[in-house]
Amino acid sequence: MPLDDTPAPLSPRLGRAKIRHVPVVRACRVGDVAALTPTIVRLTLVGEELEGFTSLGPTDHVKLRIPVRASREAEPAGDPGATVAAQVDSAVRDYTPRACRARGRSGLPELDIDIALHGTDGPISAWAGRARAGDPVTVAGPRSSKLVPSDASSFLLGCDESGLPAVARWLELVHPDLPVTVLADVADPSAQGYPLAQRASVSVRWLVRGATTHESSPGLEQAVRDHGPLPDGCFAWFGGEAGALVGVRRYLRRELGLGADRVEVSGYWRLGSAGYDHHAPLDASDPE
Repeated sequence: MPLDDTPAPLSPRLGRAKIRHVPVVRACRVGDVAALTPTIVRLTLVGEELEGFTSLGPTDHVKLRIPVRASREAEPAGDPGATVAAQVDSAVRDYTPRACRARGRSGLPELDIDIALHGTDGPISAWAGRARAGDPVTVAGPRSSKLVPSDASSFLLGCDESGLPAVARWLELVHPDLPVTVLADVADPSAQGYPLAQRASVSVRWLVRGATTHESSPGLEQAVRDHGPLPDGCFAWFGGEAGALVGVRRYLRRELGLGADRVEVSGYWRLGSAGYDHHAPLDASDPE
């Protein structure tokens, strides 16, 4: 799809050129719901207002706003044929735009959003688990795109379930001849069915933590240590639960001494924190 406006190049950050987009808020609706795994669903959003939507970077994010019913519709006493409208509020969370099409099977512009389900713990996760075609949603952004570093010769990517869509975008945007290692820390073995690009240059290691929490699982940090020093020209990106990634970042930045141009670690959410700000410093002791 075309850009919303002529992109304005910004200064590179973390080795990745940044392109700004004109902020747009778009009203659309759910067109289709597909279960990619038992715990990850793909919502295909459709609507004319998605015309011009663009996403150029693997870690772009949009704000997805959904209506949340604070109370069920109830029949007023003495009038069983009538109902009172439920109080309606909204919830907003950031998600990776997985794919967009200028014209999809619906005949309208389409946008795919993949959502990891966490039962009823979060409002959007709970909503996504029961979403149906026709449900209204609003999408805002992305405000900018950070491109794949053009000077990298290999990649180390890591995530939990929340970061799988971004990893899938990385694999689509990285040159197919460049070697990529993926470390994916998941609770359920079924998450291994999430569709990632398969080619000779891509190696995926699935780390199944089972019922172990992010806090008590060695998961990604141990896997990164086992991986060993990164070769020259390798770019490392990790996205997932913030607390579990602090050790990853400290190992890469402090112990291996890698610069910010070679490492990017992003907390997508934080255990026990609703509405976590992913722009906040991941490590309070090293806010760079």
